[in-house]
Amino acid sequence: MEITLLSKPESRDVRRIFIRVLLLVTPFFILQALELFVLPIDMFTFRVWEAAVADPYRYPGGFYPNLHVIKEKEYGYYQRGDTTLDHGKPVEWFTDSYGWRNRPEIERRDKYDIVVIGDSNIAGSFLDQKDTLPEVLGARSGKVCYSYAIGMDPISLFFSDPRMAKKSPSLLVVQTRGVNWSSNHLSLINFRETPDGSLDVIDRAQEFATNYYSPDRNHFMEKFTSRLLKQSMFYWLKAKFSVDFKVPDRSKNKFFLAPTKPVGSTRDAGWRPIDWKVENGKFVEMPDEPQPALKIKTTGPYSLWRTERFVAIHPEGRIIARFEAKNSVTASRIRIGIFEGGIYRSVREVIVGKNWQTFEIPFTVNPNSILEFQIEQEDDWQWLSLRGFEALGGGTQAVAPNTLEEKAINASAPPQTDNASSIPFSRPHNLAPLQGGVRSLTPAESSYYFYHAAKAVSRKARERGMDFILFIQPDDNITRLLPAISQLRAEGVKVLAYESQGKWAAGVDLSWYMQKGDPHWTEAAIRLTADEILRMWKTQETANRPFSEEMKAVYSKPDEAK
Repeated sequence: MEITLLSKPESRDVRRIFIRVLLLVTPFFILQALELFVLPIDMFTFRVWEAAVADPYRYPGGFYPNLHVIKEKEYGYYQRGDTTLDHGKPVEWFTDSYGWRNRPEIERRDKYDIVVIGDSNIAGSFLDQKDTLPEVLGARSGKVCYSYAIGMDPISLFFSDPRMAKKSPSLLVVQTRGVNWSSNHLSLINFRETPDGSLDVIDRAQEFATNYYSPDRNHFMEKFTSRLLKQSMFYWLKAKFSVDFKVPDRSKNKFFLAPTKPVGSTRDAGWRPIDWKVENGKFVEMPDEPQPALKIKTTGPYSLWRTERFVAIHPEGRIIARFEAKNSVTASRIRIGIFEGGIYRSVREVIVGKNWQTFEIPFTVNPNSILEFQIEQEDDWQWLSLRGFEALGGGTQAVAPNTLEEKAINASAPPQTDNASSIPFSRPHNLAPLQGGVRSLTPAESSYYFYHAAKAVSRKARERGMDFILFIQPDDNITRLLPAISQLRAEGVKVLAYESQGKWAAGVDLSWYMQKGDPHWTEAAIRLTADEILRMWKTQETANRPFSEEMKAVYSKPDEAK
């Protein structure tokens, strides 16, 4: 083997190239060091949430431990893509030693009177510390209230956490939403099936011994790695320098009306939308394509292409959604969904490349149900192009209003019985095992599993000497849970939930209940909820008061809300 040595001129050239490369990349290393070690943690994020969340680590809370952040002006999730919204506000954040959003003095208390479990609404995304539900409950009751909230899995975490067993709270409040019971991989990940057909909370004690409370963890390196992976400065700069053309907004177009079968194809044509719309996105017509087509790009949290409503005409409820798609830059994942019975559910995720591809997405619905097809585009840096949508098994014949909603209720309704303590929900026909692959739930399955999950949490709370209130946050997806809610209340379980009434499909005025610039609830809605929880705890009533214009007026005034 011969070894060839570089000559002196060649060696100088290599060194010169190395020095130039080093000079080129040095500013990037300096900027990265400034972001990680000098500048405030929230310097390049629009909310503190994005700065504080500790992905991919847990402590067991989902935030970096022992944070205190004051952000002079925080902006909501929707405001990133809509400059017409101006709802920035100052916020303060605290997290405790375990990664939950609590003040240090709350964490150090020997006993917690109230613990609240829930998702980002309870943790307080786009909310000041004093305005989160746990803090409002504590202020209005004089009790010590602890937040144990981050996402879908804190229920099983709470009952497996040895620290929570020592704190022995008197009241456990668990928050959920109707949409959380549309699939077996959301709230149901906290439960396992038992031989008698009911549910029990999963035991995760081993996770605390080997992970969350392990003394071998290096919190400094975990935080460093997590922040490095986020690249907040990079995305902030990219957003600042991004430039795009403005496209006139249109609410109705006819791109997908033309036949989509290739020449010589023998495929049966399906239903094709005449009207469609794009939410949170820009869209451009593609006149040079052989078929009517458009491309969309997100301007909000994500861009959503939606068809108008159509009808499932197949006798067994089989639908195949067929369309063509491509991306402008690189392969990316998009989510396909269906709207049925007042609830949106994801059906499948597919990878879309740079060239046109045909996708066929099969799914099963209730025959004669009213549907809407949806495609989500989450990339804000490239265009998703779509053409030739059709739904095999879809049609346009008229369906009586509320047909599907009534069928959903009837399908999951408990049999009439004089004994309220008996098992009210028979096991749905052909019920698939709870564990296994990700799948959507039918209304009957949702009601069945929701009832047994609520009973499991109520039973575990009672075993620990805790009172229990189940809080179902208002949304448009609660319909399938109403029969189970009625039965739970009849059996003595306290459930704070709002039923549809008059002009309020969700039971409340959602335009008042939810933030304008962020998909989370308002301070007024939190004060109302806190008072309903405390009232139900005091009176032991199993139901809350219905929402009303009078309540709305009272709780819109902070000084008069108590």
